[in-house]
Amino acid sequence: MQTTFEVSQNWGDGLVGFVTIKNSQAASLENWLFTFETTFEIETYWDGEIVARDGNLYTVRSKGWNSKLNPGESTQFGFVGRKATSDRHQVTFIPSGRSSGRSSGRSSEPMATMAQGSAAVESVEFAVANQWGNGFVGELSFTYDGTQPIEAWELQFDAPFQVVNVWHGELVGQGAGRYTVRNSTWNGTLLPGDTITIGFKASGPTGSAPTSYSLNGEAVAATPGESVILDLTEKPPLPEIVSPGPPQTEKPPPEPPLDEPPVDEPPDAPAMPGTPSPSYGEVLQKSLLFYEAQRSGDLPADNRIAWRGDSALGDGADVGLDLTGGYYDAGDHVKFGFPMAASITMLSWGVIEYYDAYQASGQLDEVLDAIAWGTDYFLKAHISDGQATQALYAQVGDPNLDHAYWGPPEDMTNSSMHLPLPIAVAIPIAFPRSRTFTGLGVATPMNLPGERPGYTKPQESSRI
Repeated sequence: MQTTFEVSQNWGDGLVGFVTIKNSQAASLENWLFTFETTFEIETYWDGEIVARDGNLYTVRSKGWNSKLNPGESTQFGFVGRKATSDRHQVTFIPSGRSSGRSSGRSSEPMATMAQGSAAVESVEFAVANQWGNGFVGELSFTYDGTQPIEAWELQFDAPFQVVNVWHGELVGQGAGRYTVRNSTWNGTLLPGDTITIGFKASGPTGSAPTSYSLNGEAVAATPGESVILDLTEKPPLPEIVSPGPPQTEKPPPEPPLDEPPVDEPPDAPAMPGTPSPSYGEVLQKSLLFYEAQRSGDLPADNRIAWRGDSALGDGADVGLDLTGGYYDAGDHVKFGFPMAASITMLSWGVIEYYDAYQASGQLDEVLDAIAWGTDYFLKAHISDGQATQALYAQVGDPNLDHAYWGPPEDMTNSSMHLPLPIAVAIPIAFPRSRTFTGLGVATPMNLPGERPGYTKPQESSRI
């Protein structure tokens, strides 16, 4: 078996690294395992399991899906390192049976294989992250204080509420108010000092915390946490868009030819008696708040999301450009141009079609801000020499690194959070999907001239 090390990203006291494991033998290699010493600490890793650790001496073994390598085949073990003792990141592979040369004098032989061990957890903390009516989102957190790693955990507790859904763990048992949550496939291995936070959605009272915790069969104390409740009641209620009365009794005429003026559509039917009118203004407000929560870059002074701050202020630096701004994709921290362009296009066409409704709901300024935030970013991503397009930067960020990072976007440019500056990827303007950006370019200018500085009104012939 051959092992080689390479650095994929380097930011001084941190790095993203890969160890390539290659089967150089004539026979198949199964359940590979290697030991190596580093000049940094490994915090996050994938495509392998750290089964033992002594300081910066690690023993890594295969996962189930990559444990067998046929002759000539190879696989990789990836990780994020931090607290490096030198800008020149190094690893030393320790052959089986040899000493690492460390002053501790400990053998480099792999340490005892981890198993589901004792709890070694002092307490479990319960907190409410959000609540509504008879439901809420809760969290259970615990820190593993054992001296040896374990490779699986199982938390049990009694709850006065009903758990509906769980993430960062698997709900494997419930009955008579007692629940059993097992580790997910990616967070089963616990090293000393690791903290696990399990999120869940529940229905029922939030005043009483879970009780009778046990982890891997051992009783654990309970520590109540602070509830963080989203409260939007301080703002005045938004005006509602009320359906405009009974419908016309006559059937509307057929659709006219294109050269004739269009016929007004009949108004909406009224709500059934006893049915409350829907608050479309509030629906729009919540939807636009979601967009604002996904903003990247230097946030404005009127940012309405209190827990969001400036992030990714170095975007584009690796190609000498300012590619800050725009929106993160879903729950990730990558800026994918095509989905973002589609979203901004739909927002733009929505305003074109329902301008008066946005105005009546009090959300017109907010939706125009949302459109401008994305469009300003695309103007930066479109590189032109004044005559023709030179490049269109369709992505900022490495999804593989991003999916290995569990932290807020505000910290990902901080070297201690182990995510390097994103990567800007250019595509030819003739690429078929660039028509998505063309639609964006047609729809957006119709909304922003006169509303936002720097945008000009398109020629009448360009309207669709």
